Amino acid sequence: MPKSPETKSDAAPATLSAHTSTPMSPWAIEQVTSPDQIDAVLAIEEASFTNPWTRVMYLAELENAGVSYCFLAKEADGRVVGFCSFWHVLEELHIKIVD
Repeated sequence: MPKSPETKSDAAPATLSAHTSTPMSPWAIEQVTSPDQIDAVLAIEEASFTNPWTRVMYLAELENAGVSYCFLAKEADGRVVGFCSFWHVLEELHIKIVD
């Protein structure tokens, strides 16, 4: 059985933004583990794609534990700024969405 990817409680040190000289806040990376967290994913999904995945699709992915993973990137204030969704099958990682 494949080992689950580990989550990080602390992101990498702050880096400079490509557009400004101000430091960027480090992001907290959090695994999506409950249906309540899908709203944040859907907000980004709907703003980014003309044919976004639906809540039903993400709920099905959440139920596919051990294979399907989704992680949120959060600012220090808790605002979700991105997500990554992927499958871990055998020794391969299939990235589905990075937004």
